[in-house]
Amino acid sequence: LQTENFRRITHWPGYDIFPMWVKNAVYFASDRKDGRMNLYRYSPAAQKFDRLTYFKNWDVEFPSYGNGKIVYGCKGYLWTFNLSTRENQKLDIRIPSDRWRVRNSFVDPADYVQDVTLSAKGDTAVVQARGDIYLLSTQKSRAVNLTNTSGSREIFPSLSPDGKRLAFFSDKSGDYELYITRTEPNQPWRQITAHSKTYYYHLKWSPDGKKILFGDKRFITYYADIDTRNVTEVDRCLYQKDNEIYWEISDYDWSPDSKWITYSKTNQNLNSSIYIYNLKSKQRIRLTGDRYDDFSPAFDRAGKYLYFLSNRHFEPQLDPFMDNNVNVHMTQLMVVQLQSGEKPPFEEDAEENSKTEKIDVNRIDLKGLSDRIYTAPAAAGTYKSLQAAKGKIFFLSRKNFGFPGIEEFFYPKTVTFYTLKRFNFKTKRTKSVISGIGSYAISSDGGRASYLSGKTAGVISTDDESFVGEGLLDWNGLKQSVHFSEEYHQIYWEAWRQIRDFFYDPHLHGKNWKAIGQKYAALIPYVGTRADLNYLLGQMIGELTASHEYIVGRG
Repeated sequence: LQTENFRRITHWPGYDIFPMWVKNAVYFASDRKDGRMNLYRYSPAAQKFDRLTYFKNWDVEFPSYGNGKIVYGCKGYLWTFNLSTRENQKLDIRIPSDRWRVRNSFVDPADYVQDVTLSAKGDTAVVQARGDIYLLSTQKSRAVNLTNTSGSREIFPSLSPDGKRLAFFSDKSGDYELYITRTEPNQPWRQITAHSKTYYYHLKWSPDGKKILFGDKRFITYYADIDTRNVTEVDRCLYQKDNEIYWEISDYDWSPDSKWITYSKTNQNLNSSIYIYNLKSKQRIRLTGDRYDDFSPAFDRAGKYLYFLSNRHFEPQLDPFMDNNVNVHMTQLMVVQLQSGEKPPFEEDAEENSKTEKIDVNRIDLKGLSDRIYTAPAAAGTYKSLQAAKGKIFFLSRKNFGFPGIEEFFYPKTVTFYTLKRFNFKTKRTKSVISGIGSYAISSDGGRASYLSGKTAGVISTDDESFVGEGLLDWNGLKQSVHFSEEYHQIYWEAWRQIRDFFYDPHLHGKNWKAIGQKYAALIPYVGTRADLNYLLGQMIGELTASHEYIVGRG
């Protein structure tokens, strides 16, 4: 201090942390030697390092000196290291506690809504909130928790067309699987898939209620036969979009007769093409090429058309800062005429001069189908999430252009900048349904829409313009019973599976990930708060020695 000179004493490329100057030596924690954090001593006089502890599977944490000993944490316990005797001792500390932070409690599910869909007529809202699934009447005060499980998480609920069955994914088996149950309380679950070891997304029933579509994180789209439990692969995508939103094929739809499936698939140039798939012949037909980015297809409920969105409108503007051209308002609404011999859909006399003989609206004439693609008379914009009803097309619009931002991926509840638009096929006019939302769903008849805007969720009519706060979901005073110890167990193992399934290196840096998961799971019974759990998750994931692995969540 007098000379203000300093000298570096460690050159290990890993971690040397928590230095403690005690008399004539420096004590510190380091992961040198074997990559595991242990206590070390450095003698400035002798310029020599000594290892003091030899933990092989657990790290020394937060060492601190006092009264001739260094106290530190390891393996979930407190230990002391005596500097004189070099004795290492585990302390037996018992603190009487009611552990009130992990006691069973009741929370308001309205604060944790993640998804809202509707029954065919919009009289029932299907709500995913904090890992449970609820049915809420939109016409009278009635709310039911259909799953009521703190120890497992149920996601992507979807009500059958007749409203009598509910499909969803649950990780009650240790991995997400597809289940079907009746919509009355306390009904058994019927498991459809097994031994999946993947992440599933976005369930969609066929109109006849016999099959159901879904996708997974491997970019595969499937449909399952509800009666036989047979699962058929529809298609697989080999390329990922160049932003963080598209992890799977998820924009798929059924034809009204349940015989065809439509979806988009990413090409090598990262533009998507529209496909249709015939369940009987298993034939895949590509409707659009890779010149434009085509996505979000949906069948007309009457069976005459197929709609999709396409980034094919170019209105370049000069960026004055980067001296680049920026394209804005790129997305257009497109219409495919499924039957041949008909007038183009938006000609003035198209309806009056269509064929006089009765048309099989469930027929798709494949010959020349790609030549029967038309641009709808709707202004170009920045659109996504197209859904179709009888005579109406719905989609989300935003003022600013570009790909969905990172907030939509990590913090979807903060997204409130979309406007739900409705295009009327007959009048050829586009009107706003509701602004300031993040997501929506339409009833099959097109009469009602659910919306999410931050924590606000509601159901509104699609005929007139509404505002956030109207049509709020009526929970009828229902609360969610939460068993925190069970919930922490579920959160822990889901985080473990997310690393297993999404880590960039399938070999997980050579680590035995199963053993690591079991190792830290032994400490779950001692977790007292969500902050404790986050710390435990950080320790587990830290075993990978990888960056950009974030732990968020407040319980």
